[in-house]
Amino acid sequence: MMRRKMILVTHGFPYGEYERSFLLTELSLLEKQYELSVISVLHDDSNAELLHSVSGNYSYRIYVYTHFKQLIGRLPMDADARHEIAYALSNGSLIRRLKGAKYTVGWLCRSFAFQDALEQIIAQNGCDILYTYWCTEETAAAVRLKKKYPQMKVISRLHGYDLFEERSDFGLQPMHRQIAQYADLLIFVSRNGQQYFQQHFPGQAPLLLSYLGTVGFGRLPRRVQPSFVAVSCSYTVPIKRIPRIADALARVSGIRLHWIHIGDGPDLEWIKAYAEQALFGTDCSVQFTGNLPNEAVAALYRKHQPDLFLTASESEGGTPISIVEAFSCGIPAIGTNVGGIPEIVTDGENGYLVSAQADAQEMADAVMRFYSLPASAQQQMRDNAFQTFESKFDAQVNAGRFLEELLLRFGV
Repeated sequence: MMRRKMILVTHGFPYGEYERSFLLTELSLLEKQYELSVISVLHDDSNAELLHSVSGNYSYRIYVYTHFKQLIGRLPMDADARHEIAYALSNGSLIRRLKGAKYTVGWLCRSFAFQDALEQIIAQNGCDILYTYWCTEETAAAVRLKKKYPQMKVISRLHGYDLFEERSDFGLQPMHRQIAQYADLLIFVSRNGQQYFQQHFPGQAPLLLSYLGTVGFGRLPRRVQPSFVAVSCSYTVPIKRIPRIADALARVSGIRLHWIHIGDGPDLEWIKAYAEQALFGTDCSVQFTGNLPNEAVAALYRKHQPDLFLTASESEGGTPISIVEAFSCGIPAIGTNVGGIPEIVTDGENGYLVSAQADAQEMADAVMRFYSLPASAQQQMRDNAFQTFESKFDAQVNAGRFLEELLLRFGV
């Protein structure tokens, strides 16, 4: 029997580490069910290096955004494009409106450029299901192509920066209203994200909650080390509020602490300097590892056996994979009550939730709350964290459920 054809559009995979940790398991099932082609979309080709081997069960190609500005002449002829530009010009100060309109014009030109490339691929090879892993320019292009290929199903995942207006440049998510109307399925990685979309972009497209997950790092043994180890893992940008973790740990007294932060980004050097100064003279040492591949993160967890995972993020679009990875080891978490974090962390069961704008003292109190628990209660919290991973965030299980949904909705 002929397999149906699926095109999966990514923002980098299979090039580099980006997307690999949460896409690989899902892709392993899709490639068995469909004749699968992957289009890796890049804004430049500087990182177009294939770092990991891929199976022979799917084809892949790169699409790089170049020469898209020459398509600006098509925008006045497209009613949806005119609407998006007008919307960008209607909110905020004059400077913000002009910058928002410029951003929207570039976004729309990229979408039209990808549409032209995608149409050539579909005309040559065909496509039954077009799946964009992020709801961005490529999803808008696919929705427009449905007018020419009405039998083609368009589905898209929505995460954080591609969903929330406050997480995007100039508070804009171009074409989301049209996507909400004409897509065949929109998939959300958190219930919080799905509810936000329903409120801000009501439409006719069916919506599906489908948690991402991770391949388990492996349950850690019972803690026997005398020191207390805390770990955090995130991109070093302001929204993650990493300095607040340093300030919180500086307020924890009477405990010999070691804090490890995994991740890099534009603010890494000044955050390192800030943390070292904040923790100077305290009982807390700190280590910044920089960016690590998943295998190295798992090895670090096995070596140091962290007691707690910490995040002070002020916003989260989905359910953070970093917390899920910690739970797969049985590491409880302290997290802010924002975005999809409450869908992972249940206060007092597998960690603690602090308020969305928690200050350093509130976070320090949560650390002390865990440390002050009897050993049996700490172990129960570790058990609960691991059970949360097994029941809700195992990548193999979740990918299987997602494939079942596709087959139920669109046929074999």
